[in-house]
Amino acid sequence: MLRNLLTLFAIVFSNFLVGQAPTVAVSADKTTMSEAGTATFTATLSATSGSDVVVNLSLGGTAIEDIDFTTAFNSKAGSIVAAGVSGTSGSSTDKLNFPYGVDFDSSGNMYIADRYNHRIVKWAVGATTGTVVAGGNGNGSANNQFSYPFDVDVDSSGNLFVTDVENHRVMKWEPAANSGTVVAGNGSSGNGNGDLHYPYNSFLDSSGNLYVADNRNHRIMKWESGASEGIVVAGGNGQGSGNNQFNYVNDVFVDSSGNIYVSDVNNHRVMKWASGASEGTVVAGGNGQGSGTNQFYNPYGLYVDSRENLYVSDSNNRVMKWGSGASVGTLVAGTGTAGSGTNQLQAPRVFYVNTNGNIYIADSGNHRIIKKQYSPQINIPAGSTTGTLTIS
Repeated sequence: MLRNLLTLFAIVFSNFLVGQAPTVAVSADKTTMSEAGTATFTATLSATSGSDVVVNLSLGGTAIEDIDFTTAFNSKAGSIVAAGVSGTSGSSTDKLNFPYGVDFDSSGNMYIADRYNHRIVKWAVGATTGTVVAGGNGNGSANNQFSYPFDVDVDSSGNLFVTDVENHRVMKWEPAANSGTVVAGNGSSGNGNGDLHYPYNSFLDSSGNLYVADNRNHRIMKWESGASEGIVVAGGNGQGSGNNQFNYVNDVFVDSSGNIYVSDVNNHRVMKWASGASEGTVVAGGNGQGSGTNQFYNPYGLYVDSRENLYVSDSNNRVMKWGSGASVGTLVAGTGTAGSGTNQLQAPRVFYVNTNGNIYIADSGNHRIIKKQYSPQINIPAGSTTGTLTIS
């Protein structure tokens, strides 16, 4: 079977340039390809750039179900972007010790919840070492300390929101601050509306509302900016497997319509709760613990893109992508077997998906952040004029 490459890919945008942008031309080594064939696209700049250039391509046509691709600069197999070069943990600023959460600011700086080092590390673009920007003062409950932080969110002003798990609170750190302030929870475990009991991960919406996965209370809490108490917006009906219940919660994601997605850990499923609903619906998993493409084993991190594709990490050492309404998922990162190769993961936790389709995964057991290129794009390194993309 032949596939017309001109209908399969269309050039969308070339970005990451500052000031006057050089022009880009894209060519392919063939116009059609067989079912088992390959084709290579080459992007050529009219002049070098001082920063990396990304040429994004979009999928089109009908024969796009399982496309693989590699690039000369940044392969789908994955590249380590923070620590983990030796695969060992450490407390120096070039190492991590079980990173659990990752987020980015508008300048592309990465923030990492470095759990066993009780700190948040900022990793600039292209850097080989990080900078401690919150915590790092040992395990404790003072306002300049954390106790095993799981997640970090960054708002548009550069404020950090950190789930300080064993202190049962969420802390806000302003840029360059030496200590934080409590914005959710009170430092003691409990089940009241002002309490949290092991807040694992969080989601910060554009209005400043903070959604917290309150793990041991089997619920999702919403804390409005400045509020002294939260509101239960999903679960909170005891531990269980009913559609109005959870069996421990790890992560939460809220889409632009206000739908709440929850990784329901020991029910091995992801639930979607419409805004204001009294119960949710299963949108992924729910077929028992397992490693099948319709199953999860303790789902962890969540992300939903603008097309309602759901990305989920689980204890099968993988990240799965579920299309809207799909009954099975597709493997997009990891192999399903724990390992330290760049195509493998070991206990992946929270991850971040950027607008270019790159997935940044807190690969906790390998003590690193690894970047997986999932969407088709041609990467041209700074100082170069060409980049390639091979599809099969």
